[in-house]
Amino acid sequence: MQALPEVIIRPIRSTDAAAWERLRNLLWPSDPDGPEDHGAEIESFFAGRLVEPLEVLLAEGPSGEALALAELSIRTDPPRWKVSAPGTSKGSTWCRRFALLR
Repeated sequence: MQALPEVIIRPIRSTDAAAWERLRNLLWPSDPDGPEDHGAEIESFFAGRLVEPLEVLLAEGPSGEALALAELSIRTDPPRWKVSAPGTSKGSTWCRRFALLR
């Protein structure tokens, strides 16, 4: 059985903005006809101007490279769910799988 790489999952920092944008572009590529500006949204997050995500977690490899991310929010408008404020996450599948394995 192959060992899992050493990975640290931590809250994102403003110095991670470029890595966050790169990972977002991999997950949600910009549309050439109407490019989404991930950079502006990331800047707004660090300035405290966004309602969501509430938190962003970054998975970091042994050399400090950004491997994956998870954007976390609490939904306040669940249409048919039985709970009042379920948590939601957006991010890479690798990060979700890794969290489940740990």
